Amino acid sequence: MDTTEEVPATSLRFADIDGDAAVGCDVAATFLGVSLSALAHWRARGQGPRAIRYGRTIRYRMAELRAYRASCEAGADA
Repeated sequence: MDTTEEVPATSLRFADIDGDAAVGCDVAATFLGVSLSALAHWRARGQGPRAIRYGRTIRYRMAELRAYRASCEAGADA
């Protein structure tokens, strides 16, 4: 999958998305189980998964989202 190809948030199987794929905010928020505004607040504060900016477009790499979610799950176990 091309790293700049947009993946729609509807009918996704997250396991099928390559780790290098760059997904939009809607997909990232759905994957993390948070709202778009929560994701935007995290980004503005320098928190949450690392975002990539392509001009005015914001993307997240699936590998970053998976790593962030895993770190949150590991933190909840402690």
